[in-house]
Amino acid sequence: MSLCSQGDDQTITYVGTWKYFKALLVDVAQPCDEMLLYCSFGSRREMCSMIFKSSLTDDGLCCTFNALDPSFLFRNYSDDVRMEPLQESSLYEAIDWTPERGYADKLPEFYYPRTSGGTGSRMGLTVVLNASTAEYYCTKSMSNGFKVLVHNPAELPKVSNYGFIVTSGREARIVIDPVYEDATPSIRSIKKSVRRCLFSDENDLTYYRTYSRKNCELECEAKLLLRDCSCVLYYLPRIDPAARVCGPNDNNCTNRVQTEIESSNTELSCESCWPGCFELTYRTTMSTSMIVTGPSYQSGEDLPEDLFSTSNGSVNNDLSVLHFYYLTNNLRSTTKSEMFGFTEFLSNTGGLLGLFMGFSIFSVIEIVYYITVRPYCASRTIQQRRQRREAALRWLTPVQRGRRRLLLPQRQQPPPPYSQLQLVARPKVKSSLWQTLRSSRDPLVYPYLD
Repeated sequence: MSLCSQGDDQTITYVGTWKYFKALLVDVAQPCDEMLLYCSFGSRREMCSMIFKSSLTDDGLCCTFNALDPSFLFRNYSDDVRMEPLQESSLYEAIDWTPERGYADKLPEFYYPRTSGGTGSRMGLTVVLNASTAEYYCTKSMSNGFKVLVHNPAELPKVSNYGFIVTSGREARIVIDPVYEDATPSIRSIKKSVRRCLFSDENDLTYYRTYSRKNCELECEAKLLLRDCSCVLYYLPRIDPAARVCGPNDNNCTNRVQTEIESSNTELSCESCWPGCFELTYRTTMSTSMIVTGPSYQSGEDLPEDLFSTSNGSVNNDLSVLHFYYLTNNLRSTTKSEMFGFTEFLSNTGGLLGLFMGFSIFSVIEIVYYITVRPYCASRTIQQRRQRREAALRWLTPVQRGRRRLLLPQRQQPPPPYSQLQLVARPKVKSSLWQTLRSSRDPLVYPYLD
């Protein structure tokens, strides 16, 4: 895909390779040291060439600040993916970083991606940019200036589609609001199709080391273009090293595929790219104003005055001033977790049973007690009581030897009640109950004692 219109000429037969396309792109693009005239971070002036690196985007070469080094961004890293040679004497050391693991415990003194310098425009990043409009040949927009995008350090930006424009001759303040999403380790046991997010160790990408939804969509777009158009756009992952770079003759095919991918009403999409369980994105709010300079105007900004005036004393309208900063050191994150785990299930079940049935954990203990322990104790108590009554009955009613049955009185004359036993005895002789029972030939048996 070309950056500028080639008219109706579709007879170009040259097959481009990444090696020659990279050399051409580096030669025609504006270098970062010419675009960036002044840089400061954390209220300290910095060399722009030390903190900004060239990176490849869908809008050509861009100057990137605080991005992850290509050695930690790509799986099969080689120096061929760098748009500029590595600076061996650089003050800042590249380190590995992911939204899930964060920073290591031990860090060098100067490193990147670096942490925030503080809050407010003074502690943020301030840059002075030179548009060099006299050298414009073609552009994707109808204005001159810059396209800006704040993105995750572990992702490659798509500036053409998602960047915002800052025209030359204006000063812009860009407030950054980070949005962080994390997850609890307990959701690892849930199927991927249910939780619909992926951890970094579940990464199935072939080109990028760090999984994110945008990186997955870039790989998906490259695979679809390679399948339908037999080529890959210059800024997309080169999954197949032998694949050719899409040229002007492939514009119709590449435009059709990209339109179908970005549309939600077609079957050609990247819906299989789920969000990462740990994601870091940024929201921005921008306000701009026209730059005013001159001998009668004094600014409170600590910027070199000679940058905004030309040799003849007129105002340089090709410059833009950008301030990037945070409003607060705190951020509000969103955590993905189980809606109903085992603990929540027990608490909710107990609460509902307690609400509708007066049920509690002690009720379970009582049910077990009345089903098992209580019947056993009751049967044992009845058996012991019966044994004691039988022992008492044998003591009160002796049994003759040689017989196993008790002698009962005649049916015609039932024994008198126990309370009237003294009335049956002779009134003049006082004898005890035992003597009365011993003296009788047929001992009396009182069934109600049993």
